[in-house]
Amino acid sequence: MGRRYKPSYNDDVLDIPSERKIESVEPCGKCEEYINQVYQIGKNKLCANCVLAHLSFYFPRQKIDDIKSYCAEIIFDVIQKNELQTKTRFVIDELVNKKFNKELKLLKQIKNQNKSFNFILFVNSILVPLEQDLMYKRKCQHCPKSPFHLMKVPCCEKFMCLNCLLVSLFRTDSLKCQMCGNKYISCNVEQFAKIFKSLCVAILEICSLKITQENDEEWENVIRKKFANNRTMRVQYKTFAELLEKHQGKNIDMIRRNYLLNPNQKKLKKVYLTTGDFIVAFITSSLEMIFSPCRSKNTFWWIALNTFLTQIIASIHASFTGSESLPKELNGKIILTNTLFVKFFLSWVNFLFVAFYYYEPDFCEDFSKVLWIFGFTPLICWISRKVSNYTHSSAIHESLYEFY
Repeated sequence: MGRRYKPSYNDDVLDIPSERKIESVEPCGKCEEYINQVYQIGKNKLCANCVLAHLSFYFPRQKIDDIKSYCAEIIFDVIQKNELQTKTRFVIDELVNKKFNKELKLLKQIKNQNKSFNFILFVNSILVPLEQDLMYKRKCQHCPKSPFHLMKVPCCEKFMCLNCLLVSLFRTDSLKCQMCGNKYISCNVEQFAKIFKSLCVAILEICSLKITQENDEEWENVIRKKFANNRTMRVQYKTFAELLEKHQGKNIDMIRRNYLLNPNQKKLKKVYLTTGDFIVAFITSSLEMIFSPCRSKNTFWWIALNTFLTQIIASIHASFTGSESLPKELNGKIILTNTLFVKFFLSWVNFLFVAFYYYEPDFCEDFSKVLWIFGFTPLICWISRKVSNYTHSSAIHESLYEFY
């Protein structure tokens, strides 16, 4: 983390220390994009997007005051580029402080859980009302994901995520680049060293392991031995995979066990018929049998049909519930809350309406009256969404700021 400093104001404009903010055309230390302005964070010079990604991924080890300072700097610099907008640094600081205070409870909670926090989305929530250009998460150029660990593959100079790169090395029949088809991952020692170290660092961080001086010395020895006689030697994907397996085999196995290397991993199935569903159906049907004013022999079949239609409607409703953008576990809970609510209340509302609106001792003889259920469906489904969103509102809000 860059050295902390106390902001000094001159006519409400912050004097940014040169060690934190550098205005010159040079490449970002992570994405390698040439930009006019980079920010010093630790030993690295990064662009605004990469700074926010860095703060997001390493949030547990950052100080909130430092993060607040970086966010204010970036927002102020974005606004400064727009000549039509004039906002003083004092105003920006007030906006950032207000946003941080609003989310302080969530920030502390996530920090205590040692999780990452999406400061790109956080900064964008301030930039949107100001009608400014937004920050963005960089995406893997092979898959649509936007993870933190993106590495430029030397053979085609495209960014690939850790998952896709490891799949290229360990889960394909012919080891080659998945984007350009090249069998050689690097052409010289510089390219090899950069991708090898980047992968090793990413693997250790994914496994939540510390990166020590011994690790760095080990990687340097690997590079030195490999290119002892020829610094311009080309390295095949197969050879690279063998070296990586030799030095990071245990950690790669750990990642394998967590299914990171499964490119065809199936999405979480939406299972609607659970033990809870049968219990709800049984309790609902039993209570309706007890309170039914109709004592006809067809009472059981009328209530059974009412319950059956409710199950079908609830299952259809569930297919339009939830969001793929939410975590799978939370998405499953939202779907379950919606379906159980509909299965219980829709059945009861229809039963009570027919039984006490008509109030005929033999209403169960007319099975067509069950169809009133479709009239109540929109209202009950709408209420179930509101109840489910309210019940899980805290978890949904937290999931919005999940970074990785």
